[in-house]
Amino acid sequence: MSSSSSYRQSLPLPPNFFTCPPLREDEIKHMKHLAVTIATEVVEHSQLRDGGVAWTLRADEGNMRFFKAPDPLHRVGAHMFMSVVEVAGTLDEVIDLFRTDTTFKAKEYVKRFGKGLLDAVNLYTIVDPTPDFPNEKIAATWFAMKSPFDKIVANRDCVMLECQHEFEWTAGRRAWVRGLQSVALPCCPDMQSTLGLVRSTQYGVGHVVLESLDRPGYLQISFLNHFDVKGTPPEWLIELGMKKRCKSILDIELYLREDRLGRGVVLSPGDFVPLTRRRHCFLCRKRFRPWTKRSNSACVSAFVHAELPFCTPNHAQLALEATYPHPAHQLCMKEAGMQNKVYLASRFTPSLTQVGAFFNSKACRETFGVIMDAVKNNMPTCMYSENISSKQLSDLTYDQLKTLYTAYIESL
Repeated sequence: MSSSSSYRQSLPLPPNFFTCPPLREDEIKHMKHLAVTIATEVVEHSQLRDGGVAWTLRADEGNMRFFKAPDPLHRVGAHMFMSVVEVAGTLDEVIDLFRTDTTFKAKEYVKRFGKGLLDAVNLYTIVDPTPDFPNEKIAATWFAMKSPFDKIVANRDCVMLECQHEFEWTAGRRAWVRGLQSVALPCCPDMQSTLGLVRSTQYGVGHVVLESLDRPGYLQISFLNHFDVKGTPPEWLIELGMKKRCKSILDIELYLREDRLGRGVVLSPGDFVPLTRRRHCFLCRKRFRPWTKRSNSACVSAFVHAELPFCTPNHAQLALEATYPHPAHQLCMKEAGMQNKVYLASRFTPSLTQVGAFFNSKACRETFGVIMDAVKNNMPTCMYSENISSKQLSDLTYDQLKTLYTAYIESL
């Protein structure tokens, strides 16, 4: 089938679409060795310095940096791109997002990271995670990849050998790699004639996750793409498409927040106190007027059966911003008079709003001079004062609120 509208109807494929005979012992040994080599190369190539790749910064957009490099072996048709971000999270949380050791999990992965994928089928699981080594895996998977320019460039597919491996990086930091490379397997032949998918070659694709050296509780995540798309699309179109694909790395932080909320206790509508009975915003303490529009945010982890009223969407959004253990968090909550309201038994610290009372605390106001010095380039002129009114707090944007909080934590 040639048209995208027709062959898309055949995706996703059923789990038993491919007939995969058992691998021989020598094939298993070879694939294990190859998988380790793939993971090692992905880690090396993802390094911005001393990795054997001449990376050039092509875009710096907020939290994401986008790089391009020539193929180290100068292969015709080969391209290299990479995006790098820093997110709040733990290594184990990120690893859990990428579990694809069964076809069901592989398809769940596709649903979540569906911007660049149409389908995935697990062909072989060669090394399973174990209780002693939960973050190790070697598997062969078929992927169908969506073209960023559906009407111009055909969709692609590939068969890749995947290696997931946890290791120790410099300064004793934990690190993890998910490296993939194209392999040829008889059970998965070219499917251009049946599904309209052009078989691409992936020289080294994957994510490298490193614990931050200077920001405890943060991770540096690199998304490497080293490939030959086959065909003859122009260079500018390839770069444009890869920039779009590499932006999917920004979704990781969103998925981490969703998973944290999903592990909590979700309140039913009957558990909420009616908004009409609330008199002020939880974050900035701004008093509600009869005509004020109000929003609820359910606290699912640190507060016990509580709901928080907010006066603006920015303040409600702040309630969903999860942060990670920092010695100053407990001090901040104690000084803000919240030690009797916060339950810290879980390994996750409260969200920014759950410690948001610091804005109205004595300790916070005494520290505003330090905050202003730290963030003077990001705050409006009206904020250069030790006495910040409720109205000024309610007018702050989400990013400004987050900047204030971060500066406060770092100043303690």
